[in-house]
Amino acid sequence: MRGQWPYVLVAAIAFFGPFLGAIAAIQWFPDFVHYIVPAEQLGKFQSDYAPGNARFGAGREAESDLRMFGFYIANNVRIDLQAVAGGIFFGLGTLAALIFNGTFLGAIAGHLTQIGYGGNFWGFVSGHAALELVGLVLAGAAGLRLGYALVAPGRLTRGAALRAAGPDTATLLYGAAVMTTGAAVIEAFWSSRVSIPLEVKVAFGVAMWFITLAFLAFGGRDRGP
Repeated sequence: MRGQWPYVLVAAIAFFGPFLGAIAAIQWFPDFVHYIVPAEQLGKFQSDYAPGNARFGAGREAESDLRMFGFYIANNVRIDLQAVAGGIFFGLGTLAALIFNGTFLGAIAGHLTQIGYGGNFWGFVSGHAALELVGLVLAGAAGLRLGYALVAPGRLTRGAALRAAGPDTATLLYGAAVMTTGAAVIEAFWSSRVSIPLEVKVAFGVAMWFITLAFLAFGGRDRGP
């Protein structure tokens, strides 16, 4: 990942910029959410995080945590594959996927916070957010790596440039897959439980961000004899 840092940086900006921007915008202009999220879908999210629920989280129709694990895996993989596949369109599809998902998720987060459901929402997402969102950024970086091979193949044909980019892309994709799986485990078996105090969930989430970023920054470095 560190060897592909330019793609990771661009992917992170393309996702987290709109994500944070949408959260902030909706605190000032609450009606802005209706331009981004359809009314029916917005109502479903409000229902998922309403006070008094036995469980929190999108898609909690299934009672089995194991079934929810499958649901979250399928959903996260779909989003990650969209980000990677968009690289075939010279990276523009990847950027569109990152910007769209960042804006959409930010709008939901901002809206739920603005209407007073922030504790339920942030308590739910805090535990798995680090793995899920960083996994999406890595998938986006893989798509951008493919896109750059098509935009600037150098002296290679575009087909040869794509093949040359394959190992770098695959490595980023492996990392995204591992993180997506880990996020789904936490999301299904930990995040939705209302019996766990908000403070514990938030502390766990902060620890996960610290561990994830520390591993990406320092993991695998040669420390010498």
